[in-house]
Amino acid sequence: MTTCFETSIDIASGHPAIDRYLGESYEQVRGMSSRFAAAICGHLIRRQSELAIAGDLVEIGTFEGRFFIAMALGFPAAGSMNAFDPNGRSARPLRDDPVLFPR
Repeated sequence: MTTCFETSIDIASGHPAIDRYLGESYEQVRGMSSRFAAAICGHLIRRQSELAIAGDLVEIGTFEGRFFIAMALGFPAAGSMNAFDPNGRSARPLRDDPVLFPR
């Protein structure tokens, strides 16, 4: 008998950059958000872009940016993104993230 902890749901956003991050790097960034949540929101961002729905995105409680990185990889350049953690718990600034800003 398997438990819910032993099974894995294979889910994708449909956006290549987001899906690559979810598959290769997501678990390397500390955080509480799930791959499932990031894939669902990534799908919504992709779908909104296809329908030319534009806007801004804010994440409150970003910590180290695990979820925010996924959203940034799929977010259209026309919108603005803001992330902050009111508790100041982040161990590193997002601008140092090699996934978002490769050198």
